[in-house]
Amino acid sequence: MATRALARGMGTFFKDCEHPESRWSKCPHPYKIRYRNAAGNQAEESGFATQDEAKDRLLKIYNEKKSQPQPQARAERIAKYGPMRFEEYAREWKEGQRHLAASSIRHLDSLFEHHIFPVLGSRKMASFDHKVVDGFIRAMERAQAGVATQSNAFDKIRAILLDAQRLGLYAESPLEGVKAPQYDPARAVIASLNRLRALRLGGDDAFMLLVDMMSGCGLRNGEAAAVNVNNVVADDVYRVHEQVVHSTGKYGPLKHRKAGTYRDVPLPARVKATIEWYADKYGTIDGYLLRQPTDATKPYPHWGLSNQWKRIVAHNKPQEDWFPWLPYEPNLMRFAFLYPEAREQLVNWRNDWAIPFLAQIRFAIATHPDVPELLQLRDDILDGNHEARELWADRLAQAHPDGDVRAFSLPFHGGQEIQVRIMAFAPMSHPDLRMIALVRQ
Repeated sequence: MATRALARGMGTFFKDCEHPESRWSKCPHPYKIRYRNAAGNQAEESGFATQDEAKDRLLKIYNEKKSQPQPQARAERIAKYGPMRFEEYAREWKEGQRHLAASSIRHLDSLFEHHIFPVLGSRKMASFDHKVVDGFIRAMERAQAGVATQSNAFDKIRAILLDAQRLGLYAESPLEGVKAPQYDPARAVIASLNRLRALRLGGDDAFMLLVDMMSGCGLRNGEAAAVNVNNVVADDVYRVHEQVVHSTGKYGPLKHRKAGTYRDVPLPARVKATIEWYADKYGTIDGYLLRQPTDATKPYPHWGLSNQWKRIVAHNKPQEDWFPWLPYEPNLMRFAFLYPEAREQLVNWRNDWAIPFLAQIRFAIATHPDVPELLQLRDDILDGNHEARELWADRLAQAHPDGDVRAFSLPFHGGQEIQVRIMAFAPMSHPDLRMIALVRQ
């Protein structure tokens, strides 16, 4: 199908038939035209008997578009979007981000809720300039948000404001002259072979398999959780084509990849031996080695790996004696909100435990918004405890419980109420880790 274009911006006319352009004047088929309408979308019309009719129609459409001056169209957009609150505009912008995966949407929502909307949500779009954007960065610095969080939040604001600038809301970019937060990630620490050997033996058999898949094949957490014997495509090759998606708990495509894509990775002999040993000992379901401990019809959950880590680094033998819930719930915050006996064993539950715990969770998410385990912990608690949802609305934040005096009423002490002072320590090489000592008063 041949087309004939007129002057730039006027469109084209053509015939949608088998006849060549040289015979259009004698061809009985009608002409069609194609052009850009006022909204910039491609449109077609048909039914024109002659070239002149088609050209006249294109000329008329072109003149109609030109008769509406660009400043008037821009003024209409300013009138529509200028008074709009940033939160409303951002949510409308988010609906157009169809390329984002579910985990990216969760991250974006977290940045909106905890960092961006509290500061900029009510501001009118027309009021943005470089001072407003710079003020937002300073507000995050005062809140001691991590540089990575500052950088992520700034990237989202930049994308939204550039979208508004393309609509003509700003004569000059509101980002002009703003110094973006500079995120310089710390150097990654690779575990030594001795440390790796200790990790393999630190948990159960499933944890050992996960450690081997991640250390030996370079898999991410979700990819290792989806380990499948059918992915061993050669004695020394493992094919990675899916993962357990954290936000859904189901199998899905690789991160930032379309369904059906894969990558082949080297398969060391020791990792292949671990896969075969685990399959022989526990069997497989559709080739999958790891399944949810409480429901074998579901994939291996992310909290399974998280709980294994907690069991390795979180408590010693005296703590097991004091706290009988550790075998089934190693996370004290989950225990406090999701188990009824917590209200009896944690004295003054609401004021001394619930409120500070929620404040610590909020602070942790504010400083590490891209850690899915923290977001899952928050969601589990708010979904499972109505009082926690009410307290969460108070928006309190607390970095750590160091120095707090709280009380327990535990079976180990015969139900007697005892007071302890919480002493929190952080290694200089790993400031996000906490060693907690309970000193009896």
